[in-house]
Amino acid sequence: MADGQLKINETVDKIFHGVSLTDIPNLFQTPPTLKDMQDMHDVGHTFMIKPFKYDPSNPNREPEPIHGVGNYWDIWNDDHVRLPCSPCNVTPPPLLRIETNRSVTMSQRQAASLLACAFFCLFPHQFNGQTSQTYQSFNFIHLLQSGSPWKLEKLKCILHYFRRISEDMSKGVLTFRRFALPAVWKPNWIESHAPLCKIHLRKDTTIEDMYGLLQVDFANEFIGGGVMNEGIVQEEIRFTICTEMLISVLVCEVMLPNECIFLIGCEQYTTYSGYATTFKAKDNFFDKTPKDSWGRKLSHVVAMDAINYLNPLDQYTIECMSRELIKAYTCFRIPKSMEKSMFGIATGNWGCGAFNGDRQLKGMNY
Repeated sequence: MADGQLKINETVDKIFHGVSLTDIPNLFQTPPTLKDMQDMHDVGHTFMIKPFKYDPSNPNREPEPIHGVGNYWDIWNDDHVRLPCSPCNVTPPPLLRIETNRSVTMSQRQAASLLACAFFCLFPHQFNGQTSQTYQSFNFIHLLQSGSPWKLEKLKCILHYFRRISEDMSKGVLTFRRFALPAVWKPNWIESHAPLCKIHLRKDTTIEDMYGLLQVDFANEFIGGGVMNEGIVQEEIRFTICTEMLISVLVCEVMLPNECIFLIGCEQYTTYSGYATTFKAKDNFFDKTPKDSWGRKLSHVVAMDAINYLNPLDQYTIECMSRELIKAYTCFRIPKSMEKSMFGIATGNWGCGAFNGDRQLKGMNY
């Protein structure tokens, strides 16, 4: 940790510990250099859109689906509902399975079509006649059933998303990426001489407000956690206000200890107040985050699941500390392709609520 004295950030007149936020590398300052889509030859990366390059001078240009139906028009009237039968989404997205390094890139319109199908509960509950043990249900059936007041507040956010895209469809691009750390890449901690990183500590803001940093989703091993039901803590709130993140529930299998999931480009549509049982949907939100050359908002979120310590003393064992270290390393490791555009991490009390984690110990894990 940089220094133990309290400092005052005169720009916003807030008190914080550690280094100034301006000393933390920011994604907006050094955005990653991306290959053009047509030059991507990664067999593990599926593009559901034709090669697309974002032009800031023409922000309303929309990506085209790689497979579409030319003679079909998406209509909306008293007899038809828009989006579930969208011509831009005639092929299913690939599944990002356990122990694979795979990505899927789609348009926001394609994501909207999948979410509309989920709203009308059109996805099969079973696969090959069996209920999946490694995927959550993507249908909204439990959200639409009667329940708690905070479930209704989540629905308000999601319905607001559908209103927004019905009035003016978002025209950007999203990427969902699963990363599994190979065993040979696991570091030898005993031989590591890496110093602790610079830290900026504050209590007056949320992770989603830390623009330009890699933002952490305190995930369940089943990404999304209880977002499709009664859950309403950090992960569920983020997936509710940034509704496109729900697509990861459809495509991502349960995470293993050496895995994480990146959600890139997802837009925020709603503001909120409160937390858990006090959560309330508030106002419309226009996300002005700039975009990269693929048309994705420079919003990078990593989903990382912590151990649920039924006995809090377990977390001080070598086995548990090693597991949490590997999870953090998997999430924060810098690929060689991005070494010139490193950026800071926005995180908090990872697994320190219902999962009984020790905040000081988790801070050292980071």
